[in-house]
Amino acid sequence: MMTKNSTYQNWISVSTLTNSIQNQWIGRISNFQAKSSTSNDTINEYDLDWNGDKNAIFGVQFNVKSYSRKDTVALYKNLTFYKLEAMTTEKGNLMLVSATGMCSDHDFQVIAQKITDEYEKPLIEQKEFSYFKTYHYTCKLSDRIIQLVSKAKIDFNQTPHNIFTEQDKKVIKETSKDRLDEIHLFICKTEYEKKLKGKMIAGDWSDFK
Repeated sequence: MMTKNSTYQNWISVSTLTNSIQNQWIGRISNFQAKSSTSNDTINEYDLDWNGDKNAIFGVQFNVKSYSRKDTVALYKNLTFYKLEAMTTEKGNLMLVSATGMCSDHDFQVIAQKITDEYEKPLIEQKEFSYFKTYHYTCKLSDRIIQLVSKAKIDFNQTPHNIFTEQDKKVIKETSKDRLDEIHLFICKTEYEKKLKGKMIAGDWSDFK
């Protein structure tokens, strides 16, 4: 499990994502983003639904382009994260937060159990994309959705990926190393779940499904 790095004295407690402190969240996320290479990307209705209007802005993604795994910018229970991104409406209302970090399988299960003890037993789903397989632990509360996503595992036995040569597999494992090490935490305001969950295809956002 990572330890808190002194670079960020006021790291964000992700578990406090509520309507009452939304402005504080936006301000603090902006502060952290100022320390990294970031971009603000406008998302329109078409980006989430091919039947959507390409000219209708749905929201803005605050995406981090560079970061250090040695830093700690966010905390959720006992897990620390080195990358934090947010998505707001065009007017600036917080919709979704994405945090990325690393932890052991044991620590991941400990946090999953803490979520169960504090809220309810999460829905556990296996998700597949290409030759990657992840497990998504989703807990639905009255005001927000909490989703914890495990490290990805590679499954070359899925058709048509079982045609890869051993050299192909070696290259894929090496180039996918970051994805195989990282976990993700998503916290989404309940009213935006249907619009966002499973609809995004770029970056870490695509794992919210």
